[in-house]
Amino acid sequence: MKILNAALLLVLIASSVNAVDISIFDDLTSNALLTENITLTFTPAENTYSFHIPDGVQDVSAYGGSITNNTFTPDNKTCGSPCIATISYTQTDALESIPNNRKRVNRIYLFPAEVRNFTVTIALPPEYVLDAPSRSYAIVPPASTLSTDGTRTYITWTSQNPQLPRAYILLLSKINNHDEDGLQSLTSELLEWQTYAVSAVFACFGFIAGLLYNKRKKKEEGTTIESIPDSVLTPDEKTIVTTLEESGRINQKEIARKTGYSKAKVSAVVANLEGKRVVERERAGRSYIVQMAKKVVKERRKQH
Repeated sequence: MKILNAALLLVLIASSVNAVDISIFDDLTSNALLTENITLTFTPAENTYSFHIPDGVQDVSAYGGSITNNTFTPDNKTCGSPCIATISYTQTDALESIPNNRKRVNRIYLFPAEVRNFTVTIALPPEYVLDAPSRSYAIVPPASTLSTDGTRTYITWTSQNPQLPRAYILLLSKINNHDEDGLQSLTSELLEWQTYAVSAVFACFGFIAGLLYNKRKKKEEGTTIESIPDSVLTPDEKTIVTTLEESGRINQKEIARKTGYSKAKVSAVVANLEGKRVVERERAGRSYIVQMAKKVVKERRKQH
């Protein structure tokens, strides 16, 4: 599947940091604009958190930190306990057109540091509903909760110690203009789904809970992606990835020779790529042997 609109909102580029709680709220509009709001909660530490802001986003604002050269650095030394930092921005082209008049939302998140509690919520445009072709799913991975305020639908995923990178995908279609009852029908279905789910759990908790857990686990495991877009990588990371793609399995010292980077810089960048699970390395004497663990896909840039 072609990867478009890869979110990677923020890419943590510190090599050693404390666990972070991350909450993401995506406000999606019908004209494919997406406003992304990220809240980071963590304990004060001596380490410096640095987040790379995606290229091409607009209306960037931050609280509890500073932005320099497209990098957001939270204030993690003089803040309270816990520290809270937020950043938001607007991204275009967040709705991808697919066959049968459907739209796809594809968000990819990747953090090399330890993420403790991870929450993602996407608010759908009022005129869109979840819609998938037969033998497919409109929500991948399965959502933790579905809700509506009578106008919009909200999909939320929550996880602890998530395995990243992971793709969060929604398939949507637009409500027909003549179907005035479409949204009310969706609301009713959501409420019925919640009612039936609760009834089923109380009626036969043991059997149903075990069955749903196994199915959910398989589906979630299936969402761990084996390729990532190049937009989630820094320029130095891209240089080393290119070297590995051309040379295959290679000694870390050889990477320094081929790229012209210092050994210390190569060590730091490779460690960061390993944290993002893009590369794998194993000890070889006083150095390391490095190889690619995931395929890096070059994203198409739209011509304006």
